[in-house]
Amino acid sequence: MKTTIQSRREAVNLLQSEHVLYIRIHNGQTGMIKSTVDGIIVAIPNEQTDKVDFRKLEDVEAFEAFYDLTLSKPGTLYYNAPS
Repeated sequence: MKTTIQSRREAVNLLQSEHVLYIRIHNGQTGMIKSTVDGIIVAIPNEQTDKVDFRKLEDVEAFEAFYDLTLSKPGTLYYNAPS
């Protein structure tokens, strides 16, 4: 079940417990955020190149800054909760 993430703290907790987070971007496409041993990987479709742009965030602090700049609008970040 698709569940909207309400806060940065909730997003960080979900990433730390190995959930995959999804981003709904302005053009209706969906990106993905996943925590790995190498850092936090952000994959966002690029409509200009028809490819996926990948960003590697080094740590939780970098994700928090990314969240504050990009994801703080309600309804843009969610995860699939077990049903």
